[in-house]
Amino acid sequence: MAVTSTQRPGLLCARGPSRLHAHSCPSSSPTKPPSGALILGAGPSGMATALILARRGWRDVTVLEQLPAANTFDVNRAFTYTINLRGQELTDSLGLTHELAKRGLASTEVEFFTLGPGGPVRRASMMGLQSSKKPAYWITRRNMNLILYQKLENEFLENGSGRVEMVFGVRGARVEREGEGGRIEVIAEGPGGEALRFAPRLLVAADGARSTVRETLEEWDCRFGMKKLDSGAAGLRFKVLPLRPMFPIGKGGSGRAEPCAAYMVPGVSRSGQKIRLGILPTADAEEPRTANVILRPWHEFWSLRTGREVFDYLQAAVPQVSIGDMASMEDVEGFAARSGGRFPRPQHAGAMQHLAGKGEHAQGVVLVGDAAHAFPPDLGQGVNSAFQDVLALDRALQGANDDVGKALPVYESTQLANAEALVRLMVIGAPWQYGQNLFRLKLWGVSVKVRAALAKALPGIVYPHVRSMVGDPSLSYVEVLRREQRSVAALGFLGLLALLLALAVVRLIRALVAKG
Repeated sequence: MAVTSTQRPGLLCARGPSRLHAHSCPSSSPTKPPSGALILGAGPSGMATALILARRGWRDVTVLEQLPAANTFDVNRAFTYTINLRGQELTDSLGLTHELAKRGLASTEVEFFTLGPGGPVRRASMMGLQSSKKPAYWITRRNMNLILYQKLENEFLENGSGRVEMVFGVRGARVEREGEGGRIEVIAEGPGGEALRFAPRLLVAADGARSTVRETLEEWDCRFGMKKLDSGAAGLRFKVLPLRPMFPIGKGGSGRAEPCAAYMVPGVSRSGQKIRLGILPTADAEEPRTANVILRPWHEFWSLRTGREVFDYLQAAVPQVSIGDMASMEDVEGFAARSGGRFPRPQHAGAMQHLAGKGEHAQGVVLVGDAAHAFPPDLGQGVNSAFQDVLALDRALQGANDDVGKALPVYESTQLANAEALVRLMVIGAPWQYGQNLFRLKLWGVSVKVRAALAKALPGIVYPHVRSMVGDPSLSYVEVLRREQRSVAALGFLGLLALLLALAVVRLIRALVAKG
């Protein structure tokens, strides 16, 4: 995919392969007013932001990305998203939902199986993913990125509009400023080792949970520190094992894995420790699958160091499948060599925007997606909440006629409250679904069913479980949290009322017995 070169936002200097340093531009160069937008990170939130800015008529929008290309497969980011109605508000706005439906897999088509010793057994679908209005779509991160990139390429990269430039293979991006409240600049090393220096009017931090931009802002202002809560899923370790597209399943490998099916493969190691592989569905039968291993950090599995150790351990723990047929030895060795990741504590930044300068020298910095809030994937809200951030930024810019100084405080006023509410919802949503505590998992399943029944019997008093509400875009995360709090209060009152009635009945029975 060729990308045409366009003028970069506020580009002060772009030198050749010499090593980047703080004074790479001649000191005699005149200081130009900040211009355009610079987006750090070409994940879904970064490219979606580039699209909304280009659609708004912004010119000189540049996106910087560490990976070498938009279609790069990175096993460490081999996530599968579920784009629900909340996320589809953005794809609708950008005219991409049709493409999402083509490349993704509708939730109504997904079946869920447990691959036990007796073969695949169908089980109930995951709660909260279905909608009576419109299906959610399962799609890999790579394919979601390609949808967004190709939209940029077709409309804003190659048509000579000069609005957007994508720069891949960028390293060492950092943010600097000229004294407190002074001019903000971003310095990076380009793919050929050339020095890049930007002074954007708008800097968008879409660079993930370990955001360089947010960390720099925290050094300038402690408000940008992350506010963290505890969760039953926080700290769990995970790794992703690449699989062949249609691996054999069933007794003797008599069947083949269906692309539209999700599989849970439970097992027990020789020492008695439980383990399971989670295999998510895909829309493309030829696309490689992945298996997730999610376990507590002290599980013996994490002590395995070589591919052979991992292979032998998994084959002994889950003998109902053939690990050799599911994955190549090369992929197993790569899996063993990678460190994997850990689910973070649910957290959000204490501030989401920063302003500097005045008049034609005014600049703004804004956080979107994981740079602003991060949490385990319990409720499937990572990409959906990021898309909500991008939409909120679009609306704020629309209301302020693209005046960054006016738009960013408006953006923060809504999204900071939603981020705080979402982080609190993550604590109570579905943190035990990974099997780390089977009693808590079963208790959670019962509570979901009870809440669903009570919500029908007592509408407006008791609401469905959080997992059923978060996918509804008509409800802000703040409103979902309010409804959850009201439901808990109502259930507490109903429980107390039931207890008082039971005591009254007992007393009445005792009184009748005494008289008789």
